[in-house]
Amino acid sequence: MKTDVLIVGSGIAGLSSALHLAESNPDIQVTVLDKSFDQESNTRYAQGGMAAVLTENPDSLGDHIRDTLASGRGFCIPEVVVKVVNLASFRVMDLLRWGVELDKDQKGSLLLGLEGGHSRPRIVHYKDRTGLEIQQKLLTKIKQHHNIKLMRGIFALDLITSRRDEGNQNYCQGVSACNLGYRKVFFIGAKVTILATGGCGQLFDRTTNSTVATGDGLAMAIRGGVKTRDLHFYQIHPTAFFNGRNGKAFLITEALRGAGAHILNHNKERFLFRGDARGELATRDIVTSLIHKEMKHSNMPCVYLDAKHLGREKLLAEFPGVVRYCADQGYDITDELIPVAPAAHYQCGGLETDSKGQSSMDRLFALGECASTGLHGANRLASNSLLEALVFSKNVVETITKNYNGIEIEQQQFQSQSYLQENNQRDNAQKIQSIRFDLKSMMTLWLLSESVTPEKLETFRLKICRWKEIIRLCYQRTIFDPELLELRNLIEVSEAMLIQKNQKKNVEHHPNIHL
Repeated sequence: MKTDVLIVGSGIAGLSSALHLAESNPDIQVTVLDKSFDQESNTRYAQGGMAAVLTENPDSLGDHIRDTLASGRGFCIPEVVVKVVNLASFRVMDLLRWGVELDKDQKGSLLLGLEGGHSRPRIVHYKDRTGLEIQQKLLTKIKQHHNIKLMRGIFALDLITSRRDEGNQNYCQGVSACNLGYRKVFFIGAKVTILATGGCGQLFDRTTNSTVATGDGLAMAIRGGVKTRDLHFYQIHPTAFFNGRNGKAFLITEALRGAGAHILNHNKERFLFRGDARGELATRDIVTSLIHKEMKHSNMPCVYLDAKHLGREKLLAEFPGVVRYCADQGYDITDELIPVAPAAHYQCGGLETDSKGQSSMDRLFALGECASTGLHGANRLASNSLLEALVFSKNVVETITKNYNGIEIEQQQFQSQSYLQENNQRDNAQKIQSIRFDLKSMMTLWLLSESVTPEKLETFRLKICRWKEIIRLCYQRTIFDPELLELRNLIEVSEAMLIQKNQKKNVEHHPNIHL
């Protein structure tokens, strides 16, 4: 199979880049791969919205830039921050042009929300389901373009690379992939490949991420020798619904705190002000750290979010998703406290890219959560992720349009393959489940511990080496099971995270950001 541009991933980064490509290059063939069958992605769970300065009074571009740099704790690339913030209002216009609904006041002006770390209200949003609204409208828009092909149930396996005679440099020619429905491996040749595969929240016991967030694009690129940056920067969200169980945790949007909700301990005290004058509106790293300390001090498994005083009418109008979910769990948030605890949320590091989204490998770009653009630094500012995806998708498309039209897709000699099922598949399934459970426990300890000794890191590394060998053998001789493929990638990413953490061991440590 051949295509002009191959996009791996169908969240906001992948879909928006596909639309920009189709609009600016109507003759170009764009193929988007979605490993799920039901539009699953982290984008659909993004509740809060997108940060953008739409007017210089009372807000300003300078304020948004300063807030982003402060949240990133000195690890942002300032030039990237300035460029992204300056382009934010234009990307909001793209969303509106594509039919995305955003909340407006009675005069028709966009309503702006406030979230932690922001000095001014500047979050455009649609209720508490902004990501889902964006994803649905972009998917609808894509259907109007004959030159975009969306393929579901396709799991990208590895990059196809070639080496130039001059310069001894690899370049990307597409990917190998598995059709999960037909259990066939096939190869997709492309002039340009864009990885937009999201993060790796499924590495941890408790995460706000989608079940498909298994670091697939990052792992593929690592195996292909692509450079990464800051993988040890992983953000925890301070307020995810607490039900006493591990697995996927429902995010309680930061916009609820921006609207005035309070975080309380078991004595119903607003304890955050003891550590930061901003209280509930401090940045996520600080709020998370203070919550962890309070939980440890009180020996309690959670804290509470109090939104009762906001009133039933406001909560139902602005946060219907949160109200509905909590009601399903037996909590009426108009009259009861919401139990919350921190959960793994966002991969701030990733594949190293320049300001145009270009990775270290020619013809390979990275977008969204799997990329490290320099915007987020050590701690992403709330609602800067949708912004980053939209800004860089446009940048990537402009680069492709300018530089890659003359490229020919090279003839590939690959054949589709099928893989026979082993008699001991049940034993392999048990191995996969056991390793994944142990891996999550190990990486959760890594994420939450205030200090991980070199000896402990070496123990982790040896475990990963042993697991990699087991999975390699399963991968060679077993039918391509999605859980096996995901575990293969999770192990690859965890190893890279541990390596970068060890390399940064002399940098000042923060409890929920590993430096």
